Amino acid sequence: MKIYIGIDMANDKLDYCVICDALNILCIGIDKKNKNERFKELSDLIRILNLNSTFFV
Repeated sequence: MKIYIGIDMANDKLDYCVICDALNILCIGIDKKNKNERFKELSDLIRILNLNSTFFV
């Protein structure tokens, strides 16, 4: 299973969506304030998904 992450960054917010190759939404983060905690949250999510996936894109 491949995992795709879309990230939309603006001056004051961070949105992201994680989908698999079957186009199922695995996780979504909308209207997150663009702060260091949110980047860490997304980084942690990527690490978790990478550990649970055979393929990571």
